Amino acid sequence: MKLVCIESVQMIGEKEEHRYQAFSEGKEYNARKGSVKGIDGDPYSLVEVLRARNDRGESHIIKRLASDELNEFFHKHFKILK
Repeated sequence: MKLVCIESVQMIGEKEEHRYQAFSEGKEYNARKGSVKGIDGDPYSLVEVLRARNDRGESHIIKRLASDELNEFFHKHFKILK
């Protein structure tokens, strides 16, 4: 799935002052479906997510597919390209 960033995303690194731009406005990103274990507190449950690689090549969860969690973030920063 192709996405375009409609509002830049700033991330905080290991220290508060280590801010960096993770996703840049106007840039296209490839998103893929995947699953992650244990992010809901149960170490054995799988949660389906949508992931994208940022400008540094790091993989980030940008949306949970089964729930509305992260929907606000996703719709604020990304738009799906047809």
